[in-house]
Amino acid sequence: MTPSRITRARLLDEIGRERATVIRAAAGSGKTSLIVDWLATSERMPTAWVMLDEQCRSAASFWHRVIATMVGQGIVAEGSAAARLLSGEADATQAPGLLIAELNARAAEVLLVVDDLHLLDSAAQEQLRHVLTHAHRLRLIAASRTATLLDDPETAVRIGLGTLTGDDLLVTPDELHALSPVGADLSPAERDELLAITRGNMLSVRLALSVVDRARSENADEVDLVATIARQMSRDVLGSFGSPRDRDRAALLGIPPAVDDELATALVGPDGPSLLAGFVESGAGQTLTERGHDAFVFHAVVRAALGEHAESLDAEEVRRAHGVSAAHLMRWGDPVDVLKLIVGSGDDDAAWAYFVTLFSVFSLHRIDDVIRVLREFPDEVLRAQGKVAIALAVEMSEREARPSRRVVELVRWGLDDLDRREPSDDVIERCLRHTARMGAFRAVRRYAEAADAGAALLAEVDAMTDEVRERMGSSLFAAILQVAITSMLAGRLDTAVVQSATLAGDAEPGRRRHIAGLLAYLHGYRGNMPMARSHRAEIGADLGDTWSRTVQGVGWNFANALIAIEEGDLARARSALGPLQYRADRFEHWPMLLWAEAYLRLLEGDTVAGYDELNLAVRAHRGRVAVPAHLDGLFAIHADLARAVGETADAKRLLGESPGGPATDLARARLLLDQGEDQDALSLVRSTTLFHNWPRRLVEAELIVARAADRLGLAAQSRAALGRAGAALSRFELTSPLVFAPSEGFGADGAGLGIRRPAHLGDPFRTTGGDLSPRELLVLRYLRSGEPLPRLAERLHVSPNTIKSQVKSIYRKLGVAQRAAAIVAAQERGLL
Repeated sequence: MTPSRITRARLLDEIGRERATVIRAAAGSGKTSLIVDWLATSERMPTAWVMLDEQCRSAASFWHRVIATMVGQGIVAEGSAAARLLSGEADATQAPGLLIAELNARAAEVLLVVDDLHLLDSAAQEQLRHVLTHAHRLRLIAASRTATLLDDPETAVRIGLGTLTGDDLLVTPDELHALSPVGADLSPAERDELLAITRGNMLSVRLALSVVDRARSENADEVDLVATIARQMSRDVLGSFGSPRDRDRAALLGIPPAVDDELATALVGPDGPSLLAGFVESGAGQTLTERGHDAFVFHAVVRAALGEHAESLDAEEVRRAHGVSAAHLMRWGDPVDVLKLIVGSGDDDAAWAYFVTLFSVFSLHRIDDVIRVLREFPDEVLRAQGKVAIALAVEMSEREARPSRRVVELVRWGLDDLDRREPSDDVIERCLRHTARMGAFRAVRRYAEAADAGAALLAEVDAMTDEVRERMGSSLFAAILQVAITSMLAGRLDTAVVQSATLAGDAEPGRRRHIAGLLAYLHGYRGNMPMARSHRAEIGADLGDTWSRTVQGVGWNFANALIAIEEGDLARARSALGPLQYRADRFEHWPMLLWAEAYLRLLEGDTVAGYDELNLAVRAHRGRVAVPAHLDGLFAIHADLARAVGETADAKRLLGESPGGPATDLARARLLLDQGEDQDALSLVRSTTLFHNWPRRLVEAELIVARAADRLGLAAQSRAALGRAGAALSRFELTSPLVFAPSEGFGADGAGLGIRRPAHLGDPFRTTGGDLSPRELLVLRYLRSGEPLPRLAERLHVSPNTIKSQVKSIYRKLGVAQRAAAIVAAQERGLL
């Protein structure tokens, strides 16, 4: 960092007196320069300087930037648990805890400098306060324009906070001597006038002195000097750059958020580095360490003025500057800044390719930042650059349970732009178009069309030469991963398994673990538990905690839940599903989550709670898009729960409303068995296909066949079905399908073939005394309270008509005609 020439001993002594210092003053007050001076004169310690901007406001992006800077400075080791956050192996919500552990393990203190602390949202500020409270070797110096949560009196005492304000930073008449020779030449009256005009703001003073210097060199009238300063300061800050050519070049250098000597040379020529040195000398900015790289950064007010001036430059030159800056910053800049620069260059192919390559990072840590950056571009840019519009739609859709009108509009612009383009002979361009279509359709939840676009992409990949594959690099694997996930969302689970195999050569560890979790989930859902365990083992047990709340950890959590179910640990299974709940309201896999939670309730035998929960959940998710394949499983488990609680009419309704499929057919066959229609159940199962690839459904089907055949007197067929079921249970290490076995079992044949309900499974379809269902038993307990039936209906989340129907059924089964008699009869039979 290059120190300023300003020596302000009075203020420098105040910084560092306390463990944390916040310099709170208006823009341009010299906060950053003061920190630079203090660093230059203080005893150095390992320092991480983090500059915030409008693209870094959320907790996720803040901690990502902090840890990236600390890794770049060697404060945090690259292989540490905290550093894993950068590659997507840990969720941002875990960053504070991981960082506290990392810093407390150090022997020496570490300094964190945060520029523009006020930009952080309240959640991020709260987490920073937590880290300062618990990371005792962390010191802080922060610059802020407004008060923050750290200024809370209790917090200030707890962490040891010192504060400098704007009044402390005001330039005094004596300090004008140090700023410029012009400042030393001014009369006392002129100094007072200049400070009155600028209000003592450091940046304004510097720029005003530049105006004075130019005015005097041009022999301006001394009487008009103050008016000249005021006019210049109120108009803009560009006067400090001298000639129009200097302003133009400064505007080009202000396009990237930070610029080093190499980039300055590429943007404005060989004298670029000397221009940067001059900007530091004049106070227009300072040299800072950006992500472990020394680079010059304009003060925010100066950069804003330069941005306005850049709009008057040749448009082609500005686009070139964006492209050159993007290519350079890819090596050390912030990815969101790079994306913004690429879009500014007008190359939406490059922008989309970069977005696809870093999709995991953007979606895991930087969704809000990407949305904020892309929203800055006017609609005419988004219409012209269709892939950029799609990128914005993709990220916005991650925050939405249902596609908003804006997302639909962006997707329409993107697809229209793609349709207008001529067919391309370039295979990479064709691949980019396929991935764009896939992303667009997925953003608006048109999963079948998205999966078709993904299949078209894989067809291009299959025909690629090795040279083209190498040119596409990691973006190819990133795209294929999304193809597999999209096929899964489209209900094409078998296809997703096949597609995932093409990722075997991916060298990126985060994606490898992501796809291993996905495969573990897919195999577990289908019922192939040996394969599910094998893929789970590829992830590594040490990553379980850090992955639990990440997008990449979705498959991991589902796989852990399904494996725990088959191992008989239902409590562990429920715990594994817990991390998925925090994002269920916008979770694309929501039907699978509802299915898994309902299935657990069924296995536990807690069918009343499961039925009620699923009714509420389905209502909460009404209107959300789901494909028939996923709804098939969800309707089936819903109908099974309805049967278990005695709501046969509701089970029939659900099966009638289902989009149909193998799972629904199995549930319908079980209902037919309940009603004694054994031949119909047997015929239905024999006519249903798609069982052979799904061990879980295969076992369920064979249990139905065995039960129906036994009742029909077809002993040989029943034994054969039991044999097939037992073999599948053993081969695929399954236990949970036995919840559908009859309460009384299959006699000696079943016991000999391993068809016996495990002790950990409930018996949800067993009726109780008087053939009362679990639901009717619950209603009976509530009847004892004496509350009116409408009130009971509210308590049980059912309609008044439903509660009346259930009460009538209870009276009929107990042989009574009124509530009091029902209570007495139930007590006599031991039901209450």
